[in-house]
Amino acid sequence: LLPYKKENNKLTVAMADSTNVLAIDDLRVVTGCKIEPVIMDQQVIEEAIRKHFSTPEVDGIFENLS
Repeated sequence: LLPYKKENNKLTVAMADSTNVLAIDDLRVVTGCKIEPVIMDQQVIEEAIRKHFSTPEVDGIFENLS
């Protein structure tokens, strides 16, 4: 899951599984925004997270998932 853009009260997020209603609902509750999911390949999401949010902790999470 990766935030993509926010316009007014609408948050667009990239998701590998856009049918994950629990994640969408959690985001809606936490952000107070209408959530608009778009489908993106899981590997592309992980690469974007590494590129923009890379820390030893984030890198360790991906290593543990592999």
